[in-house]
Amino acid sequence: MRARVLLTRLHAEHPEIVLAWADNAYGGDEFSTWAQDALGITIKVVPRPEDAKGFVR
Repeated sequence: MRARVLLTRLHAEHPEIVLAWADNAYGGDEFSTWAQDALGITIKVVPRPEDAKGFVR
């Protein structure tokens, strides 16, 4: 899973980061639990607007 690799690298370079936002695609309990247990990073799932197409800030 690319998100796990990304968070692992992020944690290695910036262990002070303890919160990350993710959209619903990465918001599953398994991923969130792994991030918290393995890296101490809490995943906050933010919903996409229903009418969004493509990347949204």
